Formats: sequence, C-alpha cells, structure tokens
Amino acid sequence: MQRNCLPAGNLDEEEWVTVYGFSPGDTNLVLREFERCGLILKHVPGPRDANWMHILYQSRSDAQKALSKNGMQVNG
Repeated sequence: MQRNCLPAGNLDEEEWVTVYGFSPGDTNLVLREFERCGLILKHVPGPRDANWMHILYQSRSDAQKALSKNGMQVNG
C-alpha cells in the first residue's frame, strides 16, 4: 500500500490510501478489512480486473491505521 499524494480537500480532515495486490474477486473482502481502520468516505476501484483501489478516509489517523497494514495478507 502506498499513500496517494493527491489531496481531495482539506488535508487535516481526510486522507487517500491506495491498496493493491489483491484479485478482483476479493475487492469486497479487502474493503471490509480496511473499513476496520476507520470511516471510509469514498473508494475508487481500478479499471475492470484491476488489483488496486483508492480509499478515502475521513481522518489522517484512520489512513495511518490503514497504512500500518502494509504487507499484510488479508485472504490466505
């Protein structure tokens, strides 16, 4: 996962995170896992059959929680 540097508003209120490395069939599973990190305002999946998505969290601290999952395997 890497931090996306494209702000979508006030940086003190929201933060984008890019999640990648999963199969398209696991998109909902991955999204549910990252909902545990905090309130997701928006998610933007990649094009069809992509293995990534952008997630917009309400707060920087929630985005940091998501970033702490770097390298974590979600589905065996």
